[in-house]
Amino acid sequence: MQCGFCTPGLIVAVTDLLRHDPSPTEATVREALTGNLCRCTGYQKILEAVFLAAGQRRLESRVALQAEAAYRRLVKDRGAGRRTEAAPVIART
Repeated sequence: MQCGFCTPGLIVAVTDLLRHDPSPTEATVREALTGNLCRCTGYQKILEAVFLAAGQRRLESRVALQAEAAYRRLVKDRGAGRRTEAAPVIART
């Protein structure tokens, strides 16, 4: 980024694109960014940043799904009366 003139439009366009297409092709990215003019740099770094952001979002989605599945197992195990590592036994005095 240099002058920042194009940044808001690019961010809005990329956010919308990744919301609707988490794994866009280069052609899809180029189409989504038409109309956003960058006067300072070439578009190669911008394209690379879009693919980096898409990969990060996919990774975060997988982690969130794994965390949700682990939580559901924990709740199910507790409801069935099973003890798990996450549910320590408290000694009675």
